[in-house]
Amino acid sequence: MKTPTTYRPVQILLHWAIALLFLALFVFENSMGRALRTVLNGGTVSYTLGVGFHVFGGLLVLALATWRLALRRVAGVPPPPANDPPMQTLAAHAVHWGLYAMMFLIPVLGAVAWFGGVALAGDAHSLSTGVLQFLVGAHVLGALWHQYGLKDGLVYRMWFRGPSLQQARIKPENQD
Repeated sequence: MKTPTTYRPVQILLHWAIALLFLALFVFENSMGRALRTVLNGGTVSYTLGVGFHVFGGLLVLALATWRLALRRVAGVPPPPANDPPMQTLAAHAVHWGLYAMMFLIPVLGAVAWFGGVALAGDAHSLSTGVLQFLVGAHVLGALWHQYGLKDGLVYRMWFRGPSLQQARIKPENQD
């Protein structure tokens, strides 16, 4: 498979769809937490907009993340910039794979807590969202560093109609 120089439009769409879903799910986090505590304590909860969206949105994140990972395997991804220091490349890989892990772990833990009534899964779900927030922050800071510190145009790979690596002044690993 030839290494792509930019992401496919569907990969870009999935990236931003999952990002927006995570943001929206964070907004409805409190109502879901209260509902789960009520259910775990033997009470009943009617599905409010916040609870319903949180359950549906979490399952949607899981589905979209599965699609995204499958597409990554089939279509590939652009290589990291060759001019990045090795530790920066390692950190970027760790953050990206950490984000993928959270895209799967958080919805699964939430589903086990909500549908299975497992309080420990609910606690782990809540703790994992803190890890997600840290990773998202690191991801955003890395993108801002490339855009405004290095001014290499790396972020254009994740925008529709963005320039390729060559147009964005990024030297890919596999070219001299």
